[in-house]
Amino acid sequence: TFYNLGKLHEAEEQCRLAIDIKFNFPEAHFNLGNVLQSLYRYEDSIISFKQAIKLEPNYTEALYQLANTHQELGSLEEAEKIFKKAILLKPDFALALFTLSKLLIYKNNTKGIYQLLERAMIVDSNSIGLKACVLIAINKLLEGDIIESKKYLDQAFIIKEKKSKLF
Repeated sequence: TFYNLGKLHEAEEQCRLAIDIKFNFPEAHFNLGNVLQSLYRYEDSIISFKQAIKLEPNYTEALYQLANTHQELGSLEEAEKIFKKAILLKPDFALALFTLSKLLIYKNNTKGIYQLLERAMIVDSNSIGLKACVLIAINKLLEGDIIESKKYLDQAFIIKEKKSKLF
C-alpha cells in the first residue's frame, strides 16, 4: 500500500476515494486518520478517527489512535479518558495498557500503573511485556526500591532472551 511505502499523499487520496465509494466503512476513516496523523494533521485525524468510532463504537484501535492524537496535541485528560474507554472495551489491549501507564507516569499520577503494566505483561509477554518490565524497574528504582527494580530488570532480561531465541 501507499502508506507502507511512505507515500502518504497518495495514501490519503486512496482513503478518500474509498470513503467516497463507501462512506459507512469505518476502516477507511480509520486508515485516513492514520495517514493524516502521519502527516502531522492532528485535528483532521481526530475527525477521521471520530467518524470511524461513530460508525463502529467498539472500534478499539480507532479509540487508541484517537487517544494518541489527543496526547500528541497535549490534551492529556482527554487522551487518558479515551485510553481507559479502549481498555474497558478490550481489557487485554496490551499496547493501550502500556501507553496509558506511560501517560499516567508523565502526569505524575502513578496510582494503579503497576497493575496496568502487570496486565500488559501478562497479555503480551514479548515486546510490550519487555517494555512494561523496564518501565516498572525504572519507576521502582526512582522510588528507591532497588530490590523490586532488580526483580523486574531480571524479568526483562528473561523476556529478551526468549525473544532472541525465537529469531
